[in-house]
Amino acid sequence: MHDVGDTGSPDEDLSAARCEVEGLRAALETRHTIGLAQGILMARHTLTVAQAFDYLRRRSQSDNVKLREIAVDLVAELDAAHRTTGDGRALEPHVVADPPGSGAPVRQRT
Repeated sequence: MHDVGDTGSPDEDLSAARCEVEGLRAALETRHTIGLAQGILMARHTLTVAQAFDYLRRRSQSDNVKLREIAVDLVAELDAAHRTTGDGRALEPHVVADPPGSGAPVRQRT
């Protein structure tokens, strides 16, 4: 990304600024989603923040899938479960992914 103001043309500067803003918005959304996924893993498997992120990173590498996509899937599954119950009761804990260190093979995404 180049600094806004490098081109000298107001139209090019505006276009570059819009691209930069869009990139920053996407980065913030990705960061938020990864944080939510970390929280889900922490709650389900009693992990620290670092352990949850490490699990997401290792899963991303082993499945050859971007970490943000793994996070999106995890958050979407929980969101779908909440919409299914819809009555405000606490959800029964269930495992989406095997906890780190369990020795279980990483499951392929469907």
